Amino acid sequence: MLVHAALAQQYLQSPGNLTRGEAGGDHAGSLAQSLFGESASDANEFAILVARLFTGGKDVFSPHVSYHGLSSGSRSVTFAGGRRNHGPLASDSHAIPAPYCYRCPLAASFPSCDFACLGASFELIDAQSSAQTAAVITETLFSAGGVIDPPAGCWPGYARCAPIAAYC
Repeated sequence: MLVHAALAQQYLQSPGNLTRGEAGGDHAGSLAQSLFGESASDANEFAILVARLFTGGKDVFSPHVSYHGLSSGSRSVTFAGGRRNHGPLASDSHAIPAPYCYRCPLAASFPSCDFACLGASFELIDAQSSAQTAAVITETLFSAGGVIDPPAGCWPGYARCAPIAAYC
């Protein structure tokens, strides 16, 4: 699992003196490298880059209500807005159904659906992926459509199935 975060420079007294330990918090001991950017879009771009380098895959999937930023790469995996009238986007970015129970894209009802969005997401990943999947990038709370809180137990389901999407 890759954890990324953004720290806005205006909130740091001396950004050049921020150490890997200070930025990494609880994960500092396991960090071999740190990348420092200027925005959340940079953090997402770095996360996608690292995922592609680590996996050798190119395809990146994101829930259809996600917002990841306005830089070119981040905009390519943003499906909640900011994509229109922008020009060509990366062809290796794909939308999957979000775990959005209030307005379920599959017209299912939680909990009786047993995370139908999860199963549909991995079916779409298998169908759309042209090579090895690099990443599924998501927000823990979807902010573009309000504050959309996925159902409890959703993220462990994604984490459990991600390495073996073809068999989930």
